[in-house]
Amino acid sequence: MTEEFSNRLNWRVIDFATEPKEYECGSMCRPSSGYALLAESRKLPMPSNNVLEAHFSQLLQSLNAEAIPYLIIGGYAVIVHGYVRATKDLDIWIEPNERHAEALNRCLRAIGIQAPIIELMFHLRESSGLRIGGDDNRIDLLFRVAGVDFAPSYGRRIELEVDGVPLPFIGLADLRASKHAAGRLQDQLDLENLPLA
Repeated sequence: MTEEFSNRLNWRVIDFATEPKEYECGSMCRPSSGYALLAESRKLPMPSNNVLEAHFSQLLQSLNAEAIPYLIIGGYAVIVHGYVRATKDLDIWIEPNERHAEALNRCLRAIGIQAPIIELMFHLRESSGLRIGGDDNRIDLLFRVAGVDFAPSYGRRIELEVDGVPLPFIGLADLRASKHAAGRLQDQLDLENLPLA
């Protein structure tokens, strides 16, 4: 993506250590019909219907091309597992390993984000994650998720094709475990509405 695109979106990088995540129930960035299609796509490749925002899709394709292990968690994973609700961001859990810093830097540059490799190495090693973007087009890159470990969760992932992009989603049991550990209002609502693992 061009610098003009990233400037238009008012992208910025925020460390969760200084500005923790906050969820606003009822916020919406995609039409509900798109959510329903995503929920129905669990076992079959889905034709292009623009469920993903363009910059979401480009980043995910870049992560795939760079072979960086990651899982989609948060609202999009909740939808895939059967509870159709609004979500205002894309949560991507990346394997917390410094060796991914250079490849992650290339992925971020593809959507117009300049993040020094040395800073990415620090965050991959030390922080819980980074937030990129404005309120309506946010991407949260997570390196640590409460209640679950990356390697076993990655081994239990669910793989789906969305808008022509193959994507790895966190499994239901691990999603529920992470929601229990987080314990925020939105997490509690998700647990009440998600199927049992």
